[in-house]
Amino acid sequence: MKKVIACIVTVLALAAVIVPATTRAKDIKTINASEVNGKISVSGTAEAGTLAVAVMVYDEKGSELLAMETASVSDESLYYAEVELPEGTYQVKVADYDGGDYKTATVSPAKKSEVPTAPNSGSTD
Repeated sequence: MKKVIACIVTVLALAAVIVPATTRAKDIKTINASEVNGKISVSGTAEAGTLAVAVMVYDEKGSELLAMETASVSDESLYYAEVELPEGTYQVKVADYDGGDYKTATVSPAKKSEVPTAPNSGSTD
């Protein structure tokens, strides 16, 4: 009986060492998305400890995946990615690269009044 118990304990100990630890997906805290001249910029914050995020751009209805990018997350928990697509309205989804829940934003082309202009650098006389 002692040998059987010793065998069971050994098998359980080995299983604990061999079975890989599961990682918990981190949360995406914020998402900011804008589109100017066909360039979609996506940025935001993620939970501390997040290494990378998956950025997916879908059609307006959210049914067809059009583009996917990955972005590393800085020590300050910030991420940034750019995707080039024709001007239009899109759904942008961001999640921890290890999985987890998506944060979603809808992005449309910026109105002319929203597009930043370069500051006047003075005359060229």
